Amino acid sequence: MKKALSLLLALALCLCLTCTALAEVTFTSIATMSDGRFIYDSSLIRVQQNDGYHVLRIDGTDVTGEAYSSNFTYAYGYVCAALANGGLNSSGVFDEQGNLLVPYQYGVVDILSKDWVVAIKISETSSTDYDYTASSDNTKHFVIDSVDIYNLTKGACVGTLARDGYKDADDAYNVINIEDRKGVITSYDADFNALGTVKYSFDDDYATPEYTTYRENGRYGIKDAAGNIVMEPSYSSIDAFYGDYATVYNGEKYGLINTKGELVLPTQFDRIRRNYYGPYDKKTGSDSYEAAGYFCVLSDGKVGFANMDGEVTCEPRYSEKIMDLYGASALYTDMENNRHLLAADGNDVVVDYKSILGLEGASGMLFKVYDGNGYGVIDWHGELVFPCEYDSINMSGDGAYLLVRKDYKSSYELFSVDYGLGTAATAQTAAAAQGAANARSAISSLTSGTQEQQAPAVEVPVQTTSGLTDAKVIVGSVITLLEADAAANKLTITMLLDDVLVLTDNASVQTIVTSVKTLIEADAAANAASAVTLLRSVETLL
Repeated sequence: MKKALSLLLALALCLCLTCTALAEVTFTSIATMSDGRFIYDSSLIRVQQNDGYHVLRIDGTDVTGEAYSSNFTYAYGYVCAALANGGLNSSGVFDEQGNLLVPYQYGVVDILSKDWVVAIKISETSSTDYDYTASSDNTKHFVIDSVDIYNLTKGACVGTLARDGYKDADDAYNVINIEDRKGVITSYDADFNALGTVKYSFDDDYATPEYTTYRENGRYGIKDAAGNIVMEPSYSSIDAFYGDYATVYNGEKYGLINTKGELVLPTQFDRIRRNYYGPYDKKTGSDSYEAAGYFCVLSDGKVGFANMDGEVTCEPRYSEKIMDLYGASALYTDMENNRHLLAADGNDVVVDYKSILGLEGASGMLFKVYDGNGYGVIDWHGELVFPCEYDSINMSGDGAYLLVRKDYKSSYELFSVDYGLGTAATAQTAAAAQGAANARSAISSLTSGTQEQQAPAVEVPVQTTSGLTDAKVIVGSVITLLEADAAANKLTITMLLDDVLVLTDNASVQTIVTSVKTLIEADAAANAASAVTLLRSVETLL
């Protein structure tokens, strides 16, 4: 049995925040935790422990049991992470079930697709001929020692290249295209057999796509990978599939088909916009046209919306030039300088906040807002569903969960999200409901057992400006902790440094703070003095 994590996870009251009749989005409190942030694009949570960062599922279970450094990459359902204190070549890849797919022995790892991963071993060099530069020190350089190519459908490393044989790589469906240092691009199959050369890294000359177009009598249809006809030749052109949909053109107007070749939207629009704020698609890694059961359509340069039945639910009436699109909704400013939120169901409301930002994964159904005192959340009808009193609001990549915190002394609270759209967003709503049920049944097991003992920390008074914790004040608090006992306060220090990174967009500050985090995670006691010196410079920049 994996060791119990010191998350202080606990079952929370089953609290629902319900909006008015117009907005049906509801939230159910699942748990509280002392630390937690979603790994970007995923529903996995990284939490900091004394030995490093751990990765948890929504139900609170530790995915691998390993401790990692702070940098994670998520793509296609896989996580790339480096072992805590593991050295230069300590990065690997695991899936959401905890299976190790690429061993922790690489310095650079690139997840290209569901099938392909490029894993590179590197070493430090003083030569001017180098391949990489350290993010925290631009005078430190690294060179490629070897490149391993993993095919995850095979579950193994299928080939190894020397430095001269590798410059770049890209996937093209089921093949990988690799460019060598002479500029020659070669396509390889799943067994790493060379199939031939191509002109560009994205060329699919040797690939077998899931769907291909074919032409008869001046019209295009669709076949599957086995050559079976999915759709008879019916259109002047068919674009690539994104998610489960592709646009089609009849010579005058555009419509939308699904992977069965069925017409979802009639060919009566000038254009159909993709949704860049939807749940992350683990299969393709690409954005789809669908947004919570709606599609964004354009006619005569004006933005409107249609539903899954092909019915126009919001007539195109505002110019695309003034619209900021977020999937199933859009923001625009009227002639009197009022900010409007237009929902795909036609609801139009004035919203008055200092800032409004669509939450990625929510398909335009939820927005993070700031009123000058704190952050909150409104739904697609402008209803305030979380008051503006939080300093951290984070959404999972599937849009099914929300993680919030009032200030750095407070616990994080995890909510499942029910979008209340019935059949219009069944996948997203079902994911949230199932996750909530799983979490309520599993989190209680984490609260039993012995938790790790943490060293006592120095208590630092909280100061705020405009209701938000001020980045400069946090830096001062970190310096106090470092000078008191850096090792004992390591956990608190790194959490506060994360807050500084969230609260400032100053690139120089972010670079220095990231370097300080690296020093503290490596050896807090030994690097405390250097960290203080760097943070003094941050104080002058804030």
